[in-house]
Amino acid sequence: MACYHLVDDRRCEPFAVHVVEASDAGITDLTHYLGASVFTLLGLPAEIVT
Repeated sequence: MACYHLVDDRRCEPFAVHVVEASDAGITDLTHYLGASVFTLLGLPAEIVT
């Protein structure tokens, strides 16, 4: 899950990516990546403007 934070009325910047691993038994692991650099590596937008 990619999370962006609002920096002004119309623009959001990268904050974190959360990876949820699951099996038939439920959630098995949560991994959190903080910082904008991981967004670039995953091909996600550097900002969202509405």
